[in-house]
Amino acid sequence: MLWRARNFAKFQLERLFLQGMMVRLVLMAGLLVFISVTGGLIAGAIDPSFKSYGEAIWWAFLRLSDPGYLGDDQSLAKRIISTALTVTGYVVFVGALVAVLTQWLNRVMRDLEAGHTPIVANDHVLVIGSTTRTATIVREMLTSEGRMERFLAFHDRSALQLVLLLQELSADVKSDLRDEVGPPWRESQVVLRSGSPLRIEHLRRVDFARAAAIVLPSDDLAATESEADARIIKTLLSMARPEDVDELPLVVTEVFDARKVSVARRAYAGPIEVLASDLLIARILALNLVHRGMATVLEELLAHVHGAELHVVGDAAFKGKSLRSLRSRFPRGMLLGLVRPPKEKVRFVIDLSTVVGPEDRLVVLADEHDDALPGEEVVRDFPEVDREPPPQVLERNQERLLILGWSDRVPDLVSELDHHYHGRLSVDVLAGVPIDVRLTHLEDHVMGDVRIQHFEGDVTRPSVVQRQSFGDYDKVLLVASDRASTGAHSDARTLVTYLLVRRAFEKLSTTPPRLVVELMDASNRSLIHPGVDVVVSPLIIGRVLAHVTLRPELRAIYDELLTADGPVLATRKPSAYGVADGTSTFDELRDAVLRRGEQLIGVVKDATHDCETTVDLNPVGSETYAVDDSLRLAILTDTPRVVANGHDEA
Repeated sequence: MLWRARNFAKFQLERLFLQGMMVRLVLMAGLLVFISVTGGLIAGAIDPSFKSYGEAIWWAFLRLSDPGYLGDDQSLAKRIISTALTVTGYVVFVGALVAVLTQWLNRVMRDLEAGHTPIVANDHVLVIGSTTRTATIVREMLTSEGRMERFLAFHDRSALQLVLLLQELSADVKSDLRDEVGPPWRESQVVLRSGSPLRIEHLRRVDFARAAAIVLPSDDLAATESEADARIIKTLLSMARPEDVDELPLVVTEVFDARKVSVARRAYAGPIEVLASDLLIARILALNLVHRGMATVLEELLAHVHGAELHVVGDAAFKGKSLRSLRSRFPRGMLLGLVRPPKEKVRFVIDLSTVVGPEDRLVVLADEHDDALPGEEVVRDFPEVDREPPPQVLERNQERLLILGWSDRVPDLVSELDHHYHGRLSVDVLAGVPIDVRLTHLEDHVMGDVRIQHFEGDVTRPSVVQRQSFGDYDKVLLVASDRASTGAHSDARTLVTYLLVRRAFEKLSTTPPRLVVELMDASNRSLIHPGVDVVVSPLIIGRVLAHVTLRPELRAIYDELLTADGPVLATRKPSAYGVADGTSTFDELRDAVLRRGEQLIGVVKDATHDCETTVDLNPVGSETYAVDDSLRLAILTDTPRVVANGHDEA
């Protein structure tokens, strides 16, 4: 029974110690009092020099708490008791008390580093979640100087306050995020907090109701896309009913399944922009399969740091003027179209006789926002030209595409390709995902007239890849897996497949098919040879989310610009417009394209053996280019693309 009593005492002591620092301090204080009283009573009984037991207890406490008194004692008995009290004081008063305070301070520091302290802020930008898009969103926010200045001015702020709510926060997580963002990272502007967006108390931790805008990216490495979409919608429902604000902040979010966009919009009562990310990436992959060099064009168009980007400008001075008269007044910008209310309808490649309405806004391609504003004087000459027929639409019987790998966006991709090819496409899919799983995903999508064959095999195995007859295909697409545990793991598989495909291409006696690769991490792009179109999905989605947060009207513009049913972004050879090899200025190339009723927005230089593909959007009109087979024109057109391997696609 003695061991039970001993264990019972230890158990009760443990329960007391685990109740917190204050209980531990009380126990330590009680122990000190007990030792002082015991030592004082013993000393008072042995040494008659003490006038009272109270004096003896005080004497004992002083020896217990301060070893400096040890030399003042005279009698042997007092010295023995004093020595015992001093040693006990080292253990209890100094050791245990310091240990309790140190543990408390360490816990406080851990809590502070873990980001549990609620913030108090107004008109901040809140980014929720640690995903493959987070670093891109933060980088774009910190480098979007022009758009950020107008955003801050609208919210009456002088500086950006960026708040991140991450699932887990530690020194390592912060260091990794800082490394991913790179030089734009500024400690004074970025606040990190930890918590789950599914819990309202954690959302209050970042003062979400008083944010100027909330960016809610999804996680493409979640268990399933349906689960990721459900988490987004649950978070929107949690944020839809704050307690003490009259106006909800703007939310910019994404869902994978385009059919859930309307559900997400209904889940939030405030202003919201919802991006269907699977459909967006599918459209971009389709454009890259159709038009060589389109990956570089879109990357330039979506980047804040350098090059031209889309701007939406409105001014009462535009009212009543025709687009023809306004087009000539942009010294460093290019008029592409307009946005017309009430449904914010975006119109590209429009009749230049169109008169700008009182609430219309112009869509302009320019390097800076100030360059997107027309001046008072005519600075560019757009002579009247006789319209010629657009480039001839050449048809071929069939084009074949091989998709290596599988993700849940493949059905959207195939559906989008059908709009480009109009039934003149057959697709073979080789992946390790079971065929019945793929067919289940395809059932909910309209595939049109595209013919699809499925094959099962591990695309990272040399024997599986070597069995493919690559010479029978026109194009090969390597799809990033959304079933890998991390983006690095997904890219590792993609890069292994890429090397196997490259080796198979080297054995072909004919021209190998064109290769397009999808990656999850931009840092791996340098591992792909020049000339291969590379789409980094999280990078694109992160940039679009950041752009739409600062300028919500851009979402409709991106939707219109990338869809196959809208105006077509295309790259074509100069020969499609009757431009002979030699040298031509951008103005000369522009006029040649204009005669076909299309608009030239830039020039693409195909990659060489040691140089990447380059693009020059909205260059000055006098810029001179060497016209040869490596030059392509980036155009905006509403005419069908050339399907055959001719001017458009070779």
